[in-house]
Amino acid sequence: MNQFPPINESLQAGWDGYKKNFMLLGGLALGYIAFAVLMSFLIGVVTLTLGSIAQTLLIDIVIIIVGIVLEAEYIHFGLQYIKGEAVSFKTWKPLFKESGYKTIFMQLLIGSIILFIGTFILSILIFGSLLNLIATILIVLYIPFYPFLIVDKKMNFMDACKKSMLMTKGVKGQLILFFILLAALNILGAIALVVGLVVTIPVSLLAMVYVYSHLIGEEDMPVEVMEAATI
Repeated sequence: MNQFPPINESLQAGWDGYKKNFMLLGGLALGYIAFAVLMSFLIGVVTLTLGSIAQTLLIDIVIIIVGIVLEAEYIHFGLQYIKGEAVSFKTWKPLFKESGYKTIFMQLLIGSIILFIGTFILSILIFGSLLNLIATILIVLYIPFYPFLIVDKKMNFMDACKKSMLMTKGVKGQLILFFILLAALNILGAIALVVGLVVTIPVSLLAMVYVYSHLIGEEDMPVEVMEAATI
């Protein structure tokens, strides 16, 4: 049976990782938040002035692509840190500079497209808001770690989904509680004039990496071992 790490320990791991690398992680989060705000503003302008669905959709696609790139970098950094590798703002090697990055990006993009199309088609058959809630719950319960497996193990989307379902077997109750706490954490970050998201987004992703590393069976070290990472 899969062993889910204590939730408080996972959150502590995320916080410790952020404190040690706040310039890098906070900078990435701030950049994405600024980008998302800018794109949302452009969507509003396009909708009001041109009313073009195609142009609005194009902006949405750009946001998704940038989101995929940043998510992959966060996962890559988190995996290095949790495994005890020395990473810092000066020494960190971005994922996009490594071999095989194009394949990783394409698999993440394929995953996003498949999930988007599946949700869109089902939303036509079912009430949209209800469907979005159902889709979110299913993703959280069964395939929350597919992006981690694509980045870490270079799996394709389908194999990553299958592996993720195996990893979450028997721990769905803990996953629900874990993601509720992460959602609450990020809501508080958003309430704090949005600036709080610069902290809560990186902490949440590092906490997820910590949980992933335990469920995949490659990391059974206590939080204290992560002191090997450098500032």
